[in-house]
Amino acid sequence: MHTTVINRKQKQLESLKAYLLFLNKTGVLQNRNPGLEREITFQNNPPKVVLKVEPEDPKFPEEFREVRVEYRPLNKQILEAHKQGYDVSVIADIEVGKHVRFKHFSKKK
Repeated sequence: MHTTVINRKQKQLESLKAYLLFLNKTGVLQNRNPGLEREITFQNNPPKVVLKVEPEDPKFPEEFREVRVEYRPLNKQILEAHKQGYDVSVIADIEVGKHVRFKHFSKKK
């Protein structure tokens, strides 16, 4: 029974977070929203690589893939190259998502 309640509450929290992210994306909520007891903030997630070209493609540079039985992109190296100014837009998009933080303000007497 406890598991059912916990799962339901987790789904409700994820729904709330998704809705808050939607409101932030549309400009209804700002990145920092203080309240009386709590604060809701929106922070960027670490960037992630979204490949435009499959690693098997000849256009994919050798320095960003690991050759095994299958090709796998080296996302960390692609991100590092992007940070250093290397143009990776031909092979990947760099995305920065957001996540929600709830802060509890302690009452000081």
